[in-house]
Amino acid sequence: MSARVRVYTAPLCGYCGAAKRLLDSKGIAYESIDLGGDPAARARLVEETGWRTVPIILVDGNLVGGYRELSAAKIVNSLYSKLCFITICNTWRGSWRTSVVVS
Repeated sequence: MSARVRVYTAPLCGYCGAAKRLLDSKGIAYESIDLGGDPAARARLVEETGWRTVPIILVDGNLVGGYRELSAAKIVNSLYSKLCFITICNTWRGSWRTSVVVS
């Protein structure tokens, strides 16, 4: 079962577009909800999440944050995947020693 991703946006928000492009580039399905015409919904969401700026990104109802937090999560996942790959390759070669060079 896949996670439910919601991206709350506002008109003319550059970070909102960047967040959606990042999700699109990873093939992650999401629901985009424009808060521009509904100040009551935006106020309710701020009250629920404590997050005042858009985008507001929720995964299964849990706050991820905005674009910067989403992007940081992508970087962490990318690094984690690389570390796992290095460990698997070294294990396959019979070597338990790993070395990682970060540039």
